[in-house]
Amino acid sequence: MMVSNHYPMITDHPLSWLLVGLIVIAGATLRHFLVRVEVGDTQEQVAWTLPVIGSALAFSLLITQPAGRPAYQGEVADAEAVSIVQTRCAACHAARPTDTTIKAAPKGVMLETLEELKRYAKQVEIQAVNSKAMPLGNKTDMTVEERAKLGAWISRL
Repeated sequence: MMVSNHYPMITDHPLSWLLVGLIVIAGATLRHFLVRVEVGDTQEQVAWTLPVIGSALAFSLLITQPAGRPAYQGEVADAEAVSIVQTRCAACHAARPTDTTIKAAPKGVMLETLEELKRYAKQVEIQAVNSKAMPLGNKTDMTVEERAKLGAWISRL
């Protein structure tokens, strides 16, 4: 599905098969609604589709909500946070990405220095700590402990 390229939380989710099914059901039902209204059916005749679409999308949101931040007890030094990001994120998020599939840092987000990490800390927290959306497909094998350490470091900023 094309959506998987833009939303890695779908393909990385343990219930990805269910998410794909719900997206297909919601999309097909919406298409049915639009076609039936276009050919002259009244909205009341196809109103049954709206709860189906809403339920499929609501259930998708429910099962994909972030589980929360992993807990880490202890201090995380700036150097350790930068080291984690340089090891796990900078392959793509660098001025010259080393990942052969990436030509330029996605969305211009570079994570090579402490200043850059501080600048993009909220995005890192959302994408790599609170969810497992990044690294994409966990291509660099970021561990749960590294995510927790990054979360602890970001929370003290």
